[in-house]
Formats: sequence, C-alpha cells, structure tokens
Amino acid sequence: MLPAYTPNRPMDHPRRRRAEFQERPRPRGMRLRGPMVPSPGHNATGRDLTKTLPPELIVKICEYMVETEVVRDLAPWKLYRSYKKWIPASSTCMRWRKIAFTAPSLWRVIDVGSTGWALRFGLDLVPDGVPLEITFHDPAPIPFFVSTLHKNAHRIEKLIIPELDDRDILSGLTSIFCWSSMPQLKELWVNTVPRTRDDDFQPFIRPELVPNLQAVHFTHLRVNWGSPIIPNLRALSLGCSPAQDRCYLDQFLNIMATCQRLEFLKIDRAFPIFGEDQSKIRIALPKLREVYLTADDPREVHHVLSHIRFDPSVNIDVHIRIDVDGPEHPFAHTGISSVIPYDAACIPVLGAATRAIVKDYDFECWGPGGCGRLALTFDYLRVHYWRYTVSEHAKEFGDLLSRAPVAALTIQKEWSPSLATADLSRLLRKFSKVVCLEHIGLRNDLKNVLMPRESREGSGRVSCITALPQLRALRLTGMVWDPYFVIGLRDCLRARYMAGLFLDDLLVEFRGRGTMFTRKDIEYRTLDAEEDMKQLVRGPVQVRRN
Repeated sequence: MLPAYTPNRPMDHPRRRRAEFQERPRPRGMRLRGPMVPSPGHNATGRDLTKTLPPELIVKICEYMVETEVVRDLAPWKLYRSYKKWIPASSTCMRWRKIAFTAPSLWRVIDVGSTGWALRFGLDLVPDGVPLEITFHDPAPIPFFVSTLHKNAHRIEKLIIPELDDRDILSGLTSIFCWSSMPQLKELWVNTVPRTRDDDFQPFIRPELVPNLQAVHFTHLRVNWGSPIIPNLRALSLGCSPAQDRCYLDQFLNIMATCQRLEFLKIDRAFPIFGEDQSKIRIALPKLREVYLTADDPREVHHVLSHIRFDPSVNIDVHIRIDVDGPEHPFAHTGISSVIPYDAACIPVLGAATRAIVKDYDFECWGPGGCGRLALTFDYLRVHYWRYTVSEHAKEFGDLLSRAPVAALTIQKEWSPSLATADLSRLLRKFSKVVCLEHIGLRNDLKNVLMPRESREGSGRVSCITALPQLRALRLTGMVWDPYFVIGLRDCLRARYMAGLFLDDLLVEFRGRGTMFTRKDIEYRTLDAEEDMKQLVRGPVQVRRN
C-alpha cells in the first residue's frame, strides 16, 4: 500500500536523502565514504604482497602443509599422508598455483585416490633421481597403473596400501616385486581386509630386487619365514597370519635371533605355535626399541616374552593387549601373571620402574625419566564373562613391581569394584619407596591404611610401622563429598605427624556433592579439620568440592 501524499512535504527521492545526510552535522571522528588513500610508506596491498613473495618461500609454505597425520597407528615409522592441503592454498593466485604445481618437492609424497590422477601428475613432475613415497588409499587404480609402477619402480622408496580388498589387485602388485628392480624401496605396507583374504596366497618378493628393504607390514598374508629379507629388517609387523603359516616356537626364535638390526616388532594374532614349550632357546635383540603384542591366548605372549632377552641399557617400550571378550573364552581367569613373566631379565623396566599407574584392570609403568615403558591392556566388552577379580589384580600387580623403586604411584578406579581396605593395605606395603601417591575414584577407607601402627619388638622397644613411610605428596579424588572422610584424614595426618612422617603437599578433591548435610556441627568440624591439616602439612593444602 502506497503512503498517502502530503502536499506540504516534497516527494522522497534517493538523491534528496543523500543531500540531506550530507547537510547534517557529522559526529566527531566520522568521515564520509570516499576513495581509499594509502597511508605514507604503504605502497602495496595484501594481494600485491602475495605476488611479490619469492618462489622458494611459497614452496616452503606449501611443504609445511604436506605432512599432517599418520596413516595408521603403530606404524614401524611415522608414515604421513598429505591430503594435498596445499592445493587449495595454491589457489590464492595463478602465480602461486603455477609455482606449487611445478615444485617437485611437493609431489614426492603421492596420495593416490580413486582416480589416480595424482600418481600420473606426480611421476611427470618429480625428477628421476628423487625418491617417491606412494600411498594407495584406494587400491582400485592399481591394475591400471601396473605398467607405470614397473617403469618407475626404481624410484619408489615407500609403498603403502592400507586397505587392499581384491586378490586380483594383489596379484598384479606382486608381479611388480617379481620382475621390477626396486633398489630404493625401504618400507612396504600391505594390509588386506579379512573378508577377501586368500589363505593360500603368499606375496613372492625376490630379495635381490629389494636389497634395501628395511620395514615390512603384512596383514592377513602368508609370510615366507625362510626369506633372506627378514634378517635385514629394522621393522617387522605381522597381523592375523593364516593358521598354516604359523611356525613353531623354536623356528620363530631361530629366525628372530638373526634379526640383529630389528628395532620395531609388532605381532597381532600371528604368534608361533608353542606346543608344550620345551624350548631352551634364549635370544637377544640388542637394537629392539618397540614391541607391540596383541593376542587372544595370553600364553602366546608369555612364551614369546620368556625367550627374549632385552638389553637393560636400552629403553624399550613394550605394549601388550589381550582380548578376553566372549562367553566361550577359554582363559576366563586371565591376569597379569598369565601374560607377563616375573623376570626382570625379560623386561628390564620391571626392576627399574619409578612410576606406575594402575587403572581398573590395566596398568603402565615407566623407567627413570619416562624412558622405557611397559603397558598391559585387557580388551573386554562384557566384563561379566571375565572371572578375574580386583583383589587378584592388585596382588599380581604388587608382586610384579615389588622389586622396582617405584616413587610415584597412581591408582585410578573408574568403573571396576573398589579394593577392600585389606587388599589396598597389602598393595601399598609392597611399594615402600613411594613418594607421591594419587588415588582417583576413591571409595574405600584410605585413611586407615595410612594410619601408623605401634609394633612391640622382642626387646620391648616400641616401633612405628605404616604403609608408605616415605610419602611426601598425597592427591586424592573422591566420588562424592564426604565430610567424615576429611575429618578422618585429619586424624591420620596428625598421627603420622606425631610419628615423624611429614607431608609436603596435599590435594583432596570431590567430584560430586553427594548428600547435602544440614547439621551445622558437621560443617564446622570439617572446616576445623581443613585448618588443622594446613598446620600438619608443610606445603600447600587444597580441599575442593565440585
């Protein structure tokens, strides 16, 4: 609907509105819109600046975007994928795009997708003497590039195929290793999916064609244990080998004894057949740094670790994962003792650990300065099928590290049942050198465990015995707010103070509020206990209620 016409008021027009706006008094500091005038000393805009950057700097910027994340976890070494993030960045201007797409260093890491255009483009750009890293994220283009790979096999340094799902593609890939010389190949990564594997298929690799091969990762593929390639490897990763490919323990140990250059070893459900384990062979791998073992049968891990002697002067990381899920699992009582041998000669960190963390049914420990690590994880979805109790776990954990000088101990309870006071007391008495104790998810009476007790010796002299006599830092995290725990902790610290056991740092934190207490006397007693603890602890004292 049009507005009513008023004779005394002129008709509205855009030019009239602009003129009226220009005639109004302007606020101080306000300027009319006009042409932009560059400030003195500024002779170039941002777009002009990008055009004047030297080509070397543009290439460096794009190279920084190449290496992003690791292709697969637990790789022998870090295997990067580029995602070609520098391609959108190169679209800043035509000059950037021309420089980036013609820079050979940006195409040394080639990620091949479903079309394969990156492989064709990269092979044309990279000079013949530059080594290539090729990753087939989609193996579909491999049959169309077999001849291209044959032609450029001498340039390939890393060949990675994370998910191979076709036997015909694998056959074409194997033909490359049979007839093409690959003198620069150092890492070979072939991971097939289980649903398309062929237990009778074994990739044939001629050793004389790959003289510098150092890292091999095979999953669901048969392995030629007699190949002369294995003794020269620095990294060996085997996953889910077929049953007919699993050798016996003696043969496996004899082969491993020849791998004196091995630094990385991963075995995922591809363990040797141990039988009655009558082997007396003990092998030493002096350069081994990382070991990853995953099994359904804990005895397989136990036998392998029992026959390997690690160098105590070398920091070795050992990661163990045991799958105990399933109602028909034959080892329902699987625990620490059935997986790890109680022998510090097998794993040196067992006798040198200074820090340990026990989380529900898992644990980790580290050597001095965080060097050297042992981690055990139990993989389970339905824990009610597992008849391994927290009491057994605490006892075996204490026995395993009782000879180690553990100075920092963390006990974390998320969902597992809490330890009984007697079990917790027996556990802490095995770690007499602990200086820092952290307990997360506290549900039991820890104050009674730390309370000193008088002991009368045969000579009549009275001595004080307690758990953790060298304790200096205490960090407790409770599930719900409990004022009676704070009061009891004050009494425990007072008794330790009178016995000459001093604390330097105290942190008590409660995640939930719990029951809201209305009695004022309890609240006052809690506040008094907090003030008393500040006098009993030589350092900071914090009591938090979330």
